[in-house]
Amino acid sequence: MPINLQGVRQYLSELRNSGGLHKDQAEKYRNVLMEILKSTETELAESLKAFVEAIVNENVSLVISRQLLTDVSTHLALLPDLVSQEVSHFALDVIQPRVISFEEQVASIRQHLADIYERNQNWKEAANVLVGIPLETGQKQYSVDYKLETYLKIARLYLEVDDPVQAEAFVNRASLLQAETTNEQLQIYYKVCYARVLDYRRTTAFQNVSYLIQRREMSTVTSIFYFGENVPGSDHQALGAARVRSPNADASEGNVSYLSFGTG
Repeated sequence: MPINLQGVRQYLSELRNSGGLHKDQAEKYRNVLMEILKSTETELAESLKAFVEAIVNENVSLVISRQLLTDVSTHLALLPDLVSQEVSHFALDVIQPRVISFEEQVASIRQHLADIYERNQNWKEAANVLVGIPLETGQKQYSVDYKLETYLKIARLYLEVDDPVQAEAFVNRASLLQAETTNEQLQIYYKVCYARVLDYRRTTAFQNVSYLIQRREMSTVTSIFYFGENVPGSDHQALGAARVRSPNADASEGNVSYLSFGTG
């Protein structure tokens, strides 16, 4: 018969006050975890939260805490999404004061939580969860491929919610790493994300010019510069132009107003 929440708390309290070798303690905690995983769904989340809170306590050896939290993060992927999501958020909150001690486990939990959000098409939440992984500022040294893949995944998720500015920021971070990887799949992934960001730039620029035309505000344009040559102004030529000058501007280059769209 699975133990209930009260029983879980009692077992954990007894373990916290018991002595013994680290190996024996870790095994006892694992036995409790296995019993918790047999719980009904109504008690599973609360029992797991009690377990996580107990194992990250400073009274528990850091070696044991890391091992057990790794076990928990592994089992989270096998649980119903709602339970897993609730426990994951709780774990991240309770670990936060000691996050430097659990960087690897936190990264694993965040990756799993992002997968849940992505499955449910909550793209922005998935991206925000991944942003919380300290890929550059933490003590753990992540591999080039891990960092590159994570940055590109974040960029792709931001593109899903039409946020090319945030996407470009992470594509730029990835650009510093893509030359260091030998993983052809990641190199292709980078090129696809980079191309999508450029496409957003181009689309936005053409939409801006089209809006000016539709509002008949192109009369404010006195000259159009295209590939460095002065071309007579017209609506169609404006769509292909790279920069415009206002009628009140003087001839200096500093007064040229740029429309940043790609050359295609």
